[in-house]
Amino acid sequence: MKIFSPLVMPKKWIYVQDVDVLILSFREAGTLDNLRTKWFANQICPDVDNTPTDTDIASLAGLFLTFAIIGILSILLFMWQKRCNIIDYLLDVAHRNNLLTRLQMSMIRRGTQSS
Repeated sequence: MKIFSPLVMPKKWIYVQDVDVLILSFREAGTLDNLRTKWFANQICPDVDNTPTDTDIASLAGLFLTFAIIGILSILLFMWQKRCNIIDYLLDVAHRNNLLTRLQMSMIRRGTQSS
């Protein structure tokens, strides 16, 4: 016998019949009805405090500060881990600029010597 229950269970689970029997016994004993009335029959909501709960920038300043610190630390950690690559790249760029400057100077000298 299979009864409808709002529980999600895996297909071909060996305990499906046991759970069905247990739910059926709870239903016959009135336990499910007692739980339903205890949790869902009472339609009266408790008094609600109507104070505004809006959040503004000042109340979230700590969150933004924490996010900024973590972001900066993660960038610094990444740069520290890749420092050899960064140094090699910067030296390569400096070397290219030095070569470009020398090439421009030699072209200027050749231009002035040929004139």
